[in-house]
Amino acid sequence: MNNNMHLFVLLVILTWTVVFSGCTPEKERTPEKAQSVEKTQPLVEMSKEIIGYSPNEEDKGMAEKFLRDVNPDISELSRAFRGDEYSFRSLTKELKGSEKFRIFLLYFTRFPVQRGLTDDGLYSKTRGGSGKRVKKMSQVFSSSAVVKCMYGLDDLAPDTLSEVIGLLAGVYYIGYNPHSSEPTTWAANSLSRLTTDIMFAELACGSVAAKLLVHDGDLKILKKTQADFRWSGRPSIEILLPSPDLGVDDIPRLKKLLNSKHKYYREAAVKALKRLEKARQ
Repeated sequence: MNNNMHLFVLLVILTWTVVFSGCTPEKERTPEKAQSVEKTQPLVEMSKEIIGYSPNEEDKGMAEKFLRDVNPDISELSRAFRGDEYSFRSLTKELKGSEKFRIFLLYFTRFPVQRGLTDDGLYSKTRGGSGKRVKKMSQVFSSSAVVKCMYGLDDLAPDTLSEVIGLLAGVYYIGYNPHSSEPTTWAANSLSRLTTDIMFAELACGSVAAKLLVHDGDLKILKKTQADFRWSGRPSIEILLPSPDLGVDDIPRLKKLLNSKHKYYREAAVKALKRLEKARQ
């Protein structure tokens, strides 16, 4: 009986504590969530400084998901971006803050290249045309956060879109070259070139506006690239690039471009929708 009474008293105390506190205990932030939020801070600060835009909660959430999907080296890429800062500002000046921020995030899809990369290392990353580097790039550019960021490319003017894609598509170098006095090995140069080629094609595939430019011949995209093994003489490995073809999945975004402020996109979207509709009949 005494035990039951003690339990009853404790229950009453706990109940009144919750009632008078006016709220339930705050849910603790998971370590992964806290780490993700912390990693976005450098990007948020760079956005404020370079873009003049303080990301809202939606864009911060986008950045958190982007970082989880891509997991870039923010420190190295932030330094690399400083060299492209002026060009980025100039090429995206027509965009609003949020639109510009999402394109800014795409810069952080760049991949590293070791300055001292050997032919064996290059082979591992490109073997069979779908080695480690090729597979990882495909995974990154098909992630939902990166796909949504690439939608922002459709807001760029036709005459600057290709330049922005060219600016975003690139690599950053790490380490040093212990094999010669040259800053990078032949293998590193080959990986840099093919990585840039893949990025350019992937970014073009992620933008319906870029697909329209490609169709009309105003944006050139390679159909393939290759890894060259100049030092060892191993046969080159050919890598097929994704093709920026328009399909039925692009119809919703083509319809959105019908209201674009750029006449080029409006007219090209009308033609593309007619072609797709005809193909479906």
